[in-house]
Amino acid sequence: MIGMGTCGLASGAAKIKEAIEAELKNLNIQATIEGTGCIGYCAVEPIVDIKLPGKDRISYQEITVKDVSEIY
Repeated sequence: MIGMGTCGLASGAAKIKEAIEAELKNLNIQATIEGTGCIGYCAVEPIVDIKLPGKDRISYQEITVKDVSEIY
């Protein structure tokens, strides 16, 4: 999930979404990427939450395009 409310978009969430989609494609990983509204902590946007089957959700804050390849 990517926080894509006004604050997320202003902080670069659209570019983060594109970078995640490209990284997943490069790694041949199928995943659902959902844009959400405001997550509620605008000061640390963009926020990306990752939820893998059977695992707890992990939240990352202040993500940059450079960070995307390190998440996986």
